[in-house]
Amino acid sequence: MTEKLALNIREVTALTGVCRTELYEAIAAGALQARKRGASTLVLQADLRAWLDGLPIAPSAASKATGAGEAAPAAEMDAAPAPASAPAPKLRRRRLTLVGQRT
Repeated sequence: MTEKLALNIREVTALTGVCRTELYEAIAAGALQARKRGASTLVLQADLRAWLDGLPIAPSAASKATGAGEAAPAAEMDAAPAPASAPAPKLRRRRLTLVGQRT
């Protein structure tokens, strides 16, 4: 048996390019199953493949699969435009003085 059954987080990040934070968030959300061995977090290769297979397909890859020249589905065409974002709140400026400095 030459293939590793479980990978630590460092190995998963090197293998997939997914950052540690995103891996731990997926584990906390229950999307990616992990096991603990002492202080080490281990991910079975089968669980990693299942999680990766469950991720959404990128729009560019999906358009290549369906054909870039095809019409968009009716549901997407009838969708309402996204609401305009609210203006950013104005920040108040405060005057800072150093101790012993005259104002």
